[in-house]
Amino acid sequence: MSIAIAISNRSAKTLINALKEHLPGVEVKNWHEYQAYSDVEFGVCWQQPAQLWSHLPKLKVVSSLGAGADGLIYDNNRPQPLKITRIVDPSLSEQMADFVLMSILNHQRNMVAYWQAQQAHEWIFKRRKQGNKVTILGAGEIGLVVARKLHLNGYQVSTWSQTPKSADYIAQSFVGENQLVDSVKLAHFVVSVLPATNQTNDIIDERVLYAMPKDGYLINVGRGNAVDEQALVKALEGNVIAGAALDVFRQEPLPSHHPFWNLPQLTVTPHVSAITDQQQVVEQIAANYQRFVQNKALINQVDVNKGY
Repeated sequence: MSIAIAISNRSAKTLINALKEHLPGVEVKNWHEYQAYSDVEFGVCWQQPAQLWSHLPKLKVVSSLGAGADGLIYDNNRPQPLKITRIVDPSLSEQMADFVLMSILNHQRNMVAYWQAQQAHEWIFKRRKQGNKVTILGAGEIGLVVARKLHLNGYQVSTWSQTPKSADYIAQSFVGENQLVDSVKLAHFVVSVLPATNQTNDIIDERVLYAMPKDGYLINVGRGNAVDEQALVKALEGNVIAGAALDVFRQEPLPSHHPFWNLPQLTVTPHVSAITDQQQVVEQIAANYQRFVQNKALINQVDVNKGY
């Protein structure tokens, strides 16, 4: 009875100790502490190392450490078949909505410019940026929570998705590939909460960016694959749009040499728009481990074909 933890870029000590408390008698260790080819069948992953699958080839179930599981779904080295689960935290949607509202207000109220002025000991005055039209790309559960919060704060919100959406807080629902460009033409803010799928890869490309108003502002809190990074750099350097705030990236952590770091109109945050509650993580992983041992259906299992 064992669980392997494969998490990069952060300490797993707290998670390991918490799982041990919830699952007395179950061995919980970092993946590399197990001997190669050990009979470990359950794992927990986040940005897992490539060597994991060859080191522990008997893994049958892997839980993502967060709400997203694209790092597992699109890992071409993962064994087949492998059941993948994710964490569902009811607070994530509200956290993300708060983050989007904060990003919009930061841009409208020139907060970056004031912070820079403070560093230079300068007293400056800048007028509030106008514009209240927002288009949300991806009108699933999270997107609709974001839309409702923005509406309550005085923004006119439209959505773009694969199916029509109707709510009193949605001004217009754009649907399908043919209406993607039209959905951003009048938007002062374009907010992506799109998941990582083959269909969303580079969907925010030069065509979309150049269709936005010149004072348009892009916010991405969905997944990094949705943005064509080269097209965005070109658009910002050419002042095609006013700026962007990105919380997710194609490669995380964002490499130190990446051009995003040097663009003054771009705000970079390290994937913190919604942070999963540790208690929820531990309880859901422990519950799924017990269900796996008892040969019961898993909670929040991912449909690999859909990508979520």
